[in-house]
Amino acid sequence: MGITRNFFLSYDLNGKSPTHAEMDKHLHKLGCPVDRVLETVWFVHTLWDRQTLYNYANSILSVNDRLLVIESLGATMRNLLVPDGKVGALWDVPLVVPAAPLQPAVTAASLARFGR
Repeated sequence: MGITRNFFLSYDLNGKSPTHAEMDKHLHKLGCPVDRVLETVWFVHTLWDRQTLYNYANSILSVNDRLLVIESLGATMRNLLVPDGKVGALWDVPLVVPAAPLQPAVTAASLARFGR
């Protein structure tokens, strides 16, 4: 079992692609607990480190979009878009490493596509 980490991920989409629906779908493919807690703020409970999560989210964004990934040791919150207590209930839950963990499909070609 790896180290379980909690992140808040936020972004601003400033172009035609990706759309918010495409970004939602991309984040739900993470294979770990992920919930939208504010309009463009997501809670991610994962075994990945900050850079791996950043690379995964960044792989779909255009050069005009903005991205922020924050690893969090604690949080106080209210009136989120998810049911009360859901984020707190997941906070310390250990995750089991799958036999073939999902790896971000970040390649030179995908980065070049967005001018990175």
